[in-house]
Amino acid sequence: MSTQFENYSVSEINFIESAGNDLSSLGVYSLTLTPDTGYSLDANVFSLISSIPSGITNTSFTQVGSNIRFDFDFANGTIMPQNDIEFALCFQGYTGSANFIIQGSVNINTFFSTPLGQIVPYSNTGGFNETEVVFTETITANTNYYFFTEPVMGITTGNAASYAITNSKVYNIDNQLTSITFNVSYTYPNADVTGDLLQINATAIPIIVTTQYVNAYTIDQSLIPAGGDTRVLSLIGDPNAVFSVNLTEVGTGNTTVLANNVTMPATGTYSISGISFPAETSNADPYTIVISGDINPTIANSGADVLLNFTQLSQVKFTVQATATSPISIETPSWEFIAVPNYTYVPGQPNTLNFTFKATSSTGSLTVISTVDADSFSPVIPDPAHPDTLYSIGNIVQGLDASGDFTVSGTITIQTTEDVSIVNILDLDQIISAVTLPTIVTTSITNITGTTATSGGESITNGGGTISDKGIQWSADNFATAPMGDTSQGGGTASFASSITGLTAGGTYYVRAFATNELGTAFGAIIQFTSIVTVPCSGTVSAGGSGIQDLAVGLDSSGGMIAFLVFGANSFPDKFEIFHGAADATYGVTTIANKVATSSYGTTVNNFGPFDDTYGTSNSNPLPTSSPGPPETSVGNPNGGVIPTEAQADTKDQFIASDVNPPTRQTEFNNVTGYTVPSMTVGSTTYQQIVWWEYGPGDYNTSTTAILRITAPYDVLTSWEVLRLCCPDGNCTAPPAP
Repeated sequence: MSTQFENYSVSEINFIESAGNDLSSLGVYSLTLTPDTGYSLDANVFSLISSIPSGITNTSFTQVGSNIRFDFDFANGTIMPQNDIEFALCFQGYTGSANFIIQGSVNINTFFSTPLGQIVPYSNTGGFNETEVVFTETITANTNYYFFTEPVMGITTGNAASYAITNSKVYNIDNQLTSITFNVSYTYPNADVTGDLLQINATAIPIIVTTQYVNAYTIDQSLIPAGGDTRVLSLIGDPNAVFSVNLTEVGTGNTTVLANNVTMPATGTYSISGISFPAETSNADPYTIVISGDINPTIANSGADVLLNFTQLSQVKFTVQATATSPISIETPSWEFIAVPNYTYVPGQPNTLNFTFKATSSTGSLTVISTVDADSFSPVIPDPAHPDTLYSIGNIVQGLDASGDFTVSGTITIQTTEDVSIVNILDLDQIISAVTLPTIVTTSITNITGTTATSGGESITNGGGTISDKGIQWSADNFATAPMGDTSQGGGTASFASSITGLTAGGTYYVRAFATNELGTAFGAIIQFTSIVTVPCSGTVSAGGSGIQDLAVGLDSSGGMIAFLVFGANSFPDKFEIFHGAADATYGVTTIANKVATSSYGTTVNNFGPFDDTYGTSNSNPLPTSSPGPPETSVGNPNGGVIPTEAQADTKDQFIASDVNPPTRQTEFNNVTGYTVPSMTVGSTTYQQIVWWEYGPGDYNTSTTAILRITAPYDVLTSWEVLRLCCPDGNCTAPPAP
């Protein structure tokens, strides 16, 4: 019996002995350690471990072939007891792999190659299931020979599953096989192997030396644009010359076969069109084209081949841009030149960007305000941020064409570049300006007299140009003909005031401001006004006309009363009103500020005119029923004091000129003032108009002038005579006679 351990077994000893016998007399006993298949044992690595059982002595391990013998004795005095006994031993050791032999030979069968035919033995040892090279042989064709048929190696005798045969090959410049190396690997079984036989067969044939060559070639080797390009390669040579052409991108190693062992046709020419160089989006790799085969030595520049190098422009851009703000627009605002980074340009190579910028304005003509030169571009040249980028800007030509458009052209010449894009910007806002008509606002009419007034211009813009002149113009016919007068206030956009002169008292006039720049003259809004007819205190003014006329009334600082009595001779005016206060945007005179008195008829106590209740044009406070009552006061109308329009006034009965109901406001005035107004009769009709206003120092402080506005029909020439009464004491007891 035996006990199995990892990769080996140990035999057992069993024997029967009588009780009381001395076991030491039995002699030497042995155990055998036997390795498993594929493993080995070494007596030198085995020993007993732990304590040796009592009674066991003289132990030893001895190598016996592939086995180990363990010997021991029973110690003296070891007596067999009455019962069975067992001795347990503990071994320490390990197994190793067994080595197996492979022996064989290779029959080399060659023609016109080396080595010559022979049988070559091989042998090796290795462990079970190990794989290693056991044989290597190189077969080489003789000089001027090659293997038209590839040499082969096979297994004649032996287990093919244990063998693996690989090879490596060598070719000449004509792509002919001239050498092959066989490597034989072997995987060891669990046994020795002898007598295997391998076979190599190799036959070389002569190389036919040609006299036909590729003698010339043509191709465009200029810089390839970054956007890619296609080129044509033309070969010229002897008929039957054999050649190959390959295109390689150097950086990636990617190779495109353009021709493979092509035979030159009888024409002696061969062209390869559409050789593609793709577009690049970053730094471009160089390219090479190799022409091999039957190449005339006189054109070969790389051994026996022709090597052609190509450089492609990378996406390093030189850009010149023009910018401008609206309303200026630029045709082709950006020009680009693709440069090669870290490259020094030489004469004859493309290194110049030509640029042209045309600027137009959608609102007017353009004006040149500066001259373009190299310093007009940003960044400056050379750029301190890129000292290795050298270039210049020159050949600058600029000007305006017949249409008023601006054109500037020039060139950028590049010498060297960094691997960085450069943008140079030309700000055309610093070179040209778009001119439009100026704008101006006509200011309100002030300081109106019978012969003069004041207006001007404000909020002036130059339209992008220069104001050469500005001022005002005035007209009596709303500029239907040439202005009757104008002023000149010089250039610039500052606000100004100008005097209007040469007026006639009571006349209607029209004023407009103007401003002139390079493009022309622009006008502000037309403002209408009426010159003032001044009525002296205790004086009489005879006048006439149609429409509205204003008469100036100076107030007394201590207060008082002013009154107008109107006597007419022909078609009396429609209405008389006293205005005092803020500026009137329509007529440019002072107008209602809670104070107005209107001529009227109809009652002796209420001082109402026909407009009062409808439009609120005067004081609506009723007067006392008893007479005499107080004069008209300055209490504001709760309805807002809105002055009626001309159309509204035309719908109303007028103040006087009624044969049936002659006006009675005379009585009211007499009762209030104590002044008796005489009558004036024309034919059978009595015409009277009376308007008055009592004022105080506060009114004077508001405005020192009041206005009597006479509204006459617009379609009838009207004449009248006005008598002004000035009563600073508020009591006109002795006024002059009309």
